[in-house]
Amino acid sequence: MEPSLASGVCLLVEESIYYIGGVSPEAVHSSKIFKFSNTWESIEASPSIFTPKSGHCGFTLNSDIYIFGGQCESENLVFNTSHKLDLKNNTWTILPNLPQPRHSSSCVIYNNQGLIYGGANQEGVLDSLLIFNPGKK
Repeated sequence: MEPSLASGVCLLVEESIYYIGGVSPEAVHSSKIFKFSNTWESIEASPSIFTPKSGHCGFTLNSDIYIFGGQCESENLVFNTSHKLDLKNNTWTILPNLPQPRHSSSCVIYNNQGLIYGGANQEGVLDSLLIFNPGKK
């Protein structure tokens, strides 16, 4: 079952592609996790704390996926949330919130730190660069 979603995050981890969240053609937001390794499969992660959203960004480090921000247009919500998905155990962890809500940001890993740039929220376009250190508590 391949995902029929837009504006989710798509990441490569080892030999597999992961697609998380997004919005359907019917404007329904998703919190689902899909994995592609020759075929698509749906992955269940617990606890069920990842809010359905689109427009989030993310990066991978080791066997973890980090997800930041996002939005739910139908409810006029923009999120400042951060999550880690541990792919070894299929578990979600809530991380500290971003300083401000944002969606449509760009995200990359550099020197084991996540760089989160730009995006937008209800106040307009953002031009800030956030540095996230996964090793720092």
